[in-house]
Amino acid sequence: MQSLKQPKPVGKRRAKSETVETCRQMKCRLRGTGPQKNSVMAEQAATGGNDIYAMDTTAKQAASIMKNPAAAEKTASGKNVKPQEKGEKMVKKTFDITGMTCAACVARVEKTAAKLPGMHKAAVSLLTNTLEAEFDESALSAGEIAAAVRKAGYGATLREAGQERTAQSAGELAEQAQQQAKKRLIASCILLAVLMYIAMHHMLPAPAFLHHLFGGAENSVVFAFTQFLLLLPILLLNRQYFTSGFSKLLHGAPNMDTLIAVGSGSALAYGVFAIFRMAWGLGHGNPALAEQYMHDLYFEAAGMILTLISLGKYLEARSRGKTTEAISKLMDLAPKTATLLRDGQEVEIPAEQIAVGDILVVRAGQSIPADGIIVEGHGAIDASALTGESVPEEKTVGDRVAAACVSRGGYFQMRAEKVGGDTAISGIIALVEQAAASKAPISKLADRIAGIFVPVVMGISAVTLAAWLISGSSFEFAFNCAIAVLVISCPCALGLATPVAIMAATGAGASRGILIKSAEAIEQLAKVDTVVLDKTGTLTEGRPQVTDVVAAPHWIAAMQAAPAGGTAEQLHPAFTEAAVQAAPAESMPRQPYSTFTEAAVQAAPAGGTAEQPHPAFTGAAVQAAPAESMPRQPYSTFMEAVVQTAQKKLLEIAVALEKPSEHPLAEAILTCAAEQGVEAEAAQEFRTQPGRGISGKVGEMLCLGGNAAFLEENGVDTAPLREAAEQLAQQGKTPLYFAADGRAIGLIAAADLPKQTSREAIAVLRKMGIRAIMLTGDNARTAEAVRAQLGIEQVIAEVLPEQKHAVIADLRAQGRVVAMVGDGINDAPALTEADVGLAVGAGTDIAIESAQVVLIKNDIRDCVSAIALGRKTMRIIKQNLFWAFCYNVIGIPVAAGVFYPAFGLKLSPMLGSAAMSFSSVFVVSNALRLRWREGRRKKQGDACGDKTCGQQSQNPAEIACGNITKNHEKEKEKEGGSLMNKTVKVEGMMCQHCVAHVKKALEALEGVQTAEVSLEQKQAVLTCTEQVADAEIKAAIEEAGYTYLG
Repeated sequence: MQSLKQPKPVGKRRAKSETVETCRQMKCRLRGTGPQKNSVMAEQAATGGNDIYAMDTTAKQAASIMKNPAAAEKTASGKNVKPQEKGEKMVKKTFDITGMTCAACVARVEKTAAKLPGMHKAAVSLLTNTLEAEFDESALSAGEIAAAVRKAGYGATLREAGQERTAQSAGELAEQAQQQAKKRLIASCILLAVLMYIAMHHMLPAPAFLHHLFGGAENSVVFAFTQFLLLLPILLLNRQYFTSGFSKLLHGAPNMDTLIAVGSGSALAYGVFAIFRMAWGLGHGNPALAEQYMHDLYFEAAGMILTLISLGKYLEARSRGKTTEAISKLMDLAPKTATLLRDGQEVEIPAEQIAVGDILVVRAGQSIPADGIIVEGHGAIDASALTGESVPEEKTVGDRVAAACVSRGGYFQMRAEKVGGDTAISGIIALVEQAAASKAPISKLADRIAGIFVPVVMGISAVTLAAWLISGSSFEFAFNCAIAVLVISCPCALGLATPVAIMAATGAGASRGILIKSAEAIEQLAKVDTVVLDKTGTLTEGRPQVTDVVAAPHWIAAMQAAPAGGTAEQLHPAFTEAAVQAAPAESMPRQPYSTFTEAAVQAAPAGGTAEQPHPAFTGAAVQAAPAESMPRQPYSTFMEAVVQTAQKKLLEIAVALEKPSEHPLAEAILTCAAEQGVEAEAAQEFRTQPGRGISGKVGEMLCLGGNAAFLEENGVDTAPLREAAEQLAQQGKTPLYFAADGRAIGLIAAADLPKQTSREAIAVLRKMGIRAIMLTGDNARTAEAVRAQLGIEQVIAEVLPEQKHAVIADLRAQGRVVAMVGDGINDAPALTEADVGLAVGAGTDIAIESAQVVLIKNDIRDCVSAIALGRKTMRIIKQNLFWAFCYNVIGIPVAAGVFYPAFGLKLSPMLGSAAMSFSSVFVVSNALRLRWREGRRKKQGDACGDKTCGQQSQNPAEIACGNITKNHEKEKEKEGGSLMNKTVKVEGMMCQHCVAHVKKALEALEGVQTAEVSLEQKQAVLTCTEQVADAEIKAAIEEAGYTYLG
């Protein structure tokens, strides 16, 4: 409960907020949708309240999906696709591809697969080396796809259903390949150093024997052949460029390896040609010719090109490995073994041998090996690997647990329900890989250019050679320029510009519980200017909770007037009337009793009792009460206890009535009562009238509960509670009336409370320049109350489920880029209609399937993080593409010697190959900034003791994937020790006055900075120094009159 105190009455007039817009008011814009209302809404309007008893629309919400068949023909990206025709059997398969080295390879494999008959969609990822194929299995087989890819010059292996990618197959094998590449690079560098020293010995300090051995025209062949011999092992170590490059050239699909192979191979061929020319010159008595070619050898250029390319590839692979680190870490989370309970004995088995239905044992410190349900014991489950939440959650019998989560304490046995590739962690890995393999619309131009890039560059190289020769330049100069063009061109920079950023973003998002299904979703997130939020379950908790318990005046009087051992049923109207008559008007502002009442009782003559009022008693009481005993505060400590007793008795009657009920509000009342320690036997002769109320006998009393109309139909006067009910209704709460023996005894109000994080998220969206709109089927008054609490700019209320997608379509027609956030079945059409749909993790399967982004933590702040991540990712992609285009547009003309006549500017092949390597490394490193930002956020969160928080960026759009903000008091050490949080359970609090007393008592302790006390959770969270002992906290709570539970 938020408050058990009686609300202050307010006037009945209430100005309707201009920000609330009902569906009826939008009828001219909702594509002809009329002001429809079901009978439940009409009844709510008739009763004048927000009546939860009149809300039973689940069936209609589910049925509304059938009214929107267009939504069923859309993909998760919200784009119309061709409906599956009769006889088609569409399937999705994943192929592991080998032999791809650059964007040209990706384009070749995609083109090969896409042109196959029956292929619906083919997406290739250079980062994961996979082909995601969606095809008609009745027209095309997986074997035919693999054969076509192999024919194009690449390896292709079908990943069988249920086959898991493990850390061994993905991470360790990649590490082994990196180590081998490192060894090749080191050997190449050593050999290159010797080759360069010999080739340039005449320019360097060198021993005399080298000059004697290699100097002069007579030694030219020895000099050249020595370099050739040193180059051969470099060629052998880097032979993959030649095998791949020439293989792709023969298949009509030249790639980056082809450029390297042609460039370095041309240098090698020219060197061999030079050796023959030198030998011919020496053999024909022409040493001048031998000396000429002696300085035109290109062996060192070929060796330098291959070594620098290898260096760049190695650095690029390391950087790319970091972008896929999120997937590798997710794979590492799953334990390799599990403890199986077989015939009462514990047996350790490999995790892949777990079968559905197996009983597994999990102890403290162990990872959970499968998804399942606890059947015995309990544990503190750390799900930070999946959700990003750092605080372990206590799980017990009947609770579900997920694979890869860690038990931080306790012991339990669980029944496996999902194993292997069906577990939640496997689904997350699949989503991240799927997103990494997808194509963002912004990359389409780069992909088209990459597909024709290599042939165009080879053509430019040939034209360069011919042009310089025709212009009269030497063959050496023309050859230099032609080779420089080949080796400086970098299709990799173009091909990697988008996928590395997408991979880094999806990995960073997954580590924070934000699952992005496609690259297109990231691009759309970056463009979002309007966020439409479903209310129930998204902005609010999604379940009604008791917020107020209001006792009627005469019910409070009954509690005060009851003699010792008396009951609430024993009312004393004589005493009540006497006390009210005796109290001066100003002592009772809208409340029947003040501190004055206590004074009146104390002043009663010795012979007078509450049951037998004396005429003299009233006057004596008034005369005896000094002025200072009658402050204008409605309750004293005495009256607070009386009111609490009245509230408790009211709650007992409500519990008795609601126990047989299955209504959601009944559950809220029972939950509240359990938290307050209130119990009661179920009412006898229970009856229910759907949409109106319930009745039954509690003891000897006939009790009623429901809306005002129901009580009035049964002869109960609700006037004493009408103003309080109106005030609660204006706050968006649902007041329920209760009566006993024909008299109203009080109200219990319930509401679907906003989440604590919702207001913070809305504020950040506003700072980012994004318009927030709440879309709800609730009535306008409830919607306005939530809007006011959260600071939302606009509310569209009273929208039927089938109208939600029309609202989204209308906003898009206005030119807005819309993100829809929801969780229910009725949100699925709207999620599909939006430019990007975000489903909260606690939502229904259909909502999650319809959305392109899934927020696992059910925290609306992650919506803001997802948008900020999209903006940051697109900014990096644009930077990468700009660099890749500019590099090639500027670099190729410079290498071709275009600026040489005017500025004397040209590049040697060695500098060209170095620039090519740097280009790819730059693109990948730039994308890694997403990951580095994530790492910094984690460290900042750890420093303050909360792994889920990150330091607030001054510009909210800069937030990449950290949770948005948490208002920490202070995060550094202060005198007396560092600050820490302590959570204690407190029993006995009944209202906000109790909360205030506990808060005051705790904050009075030395070393306690703040104390946040929650009535609903019956706990207090202290920010204090380490020196504050639990014994001190306990003493303070008990001294205030409450129970310390630990």
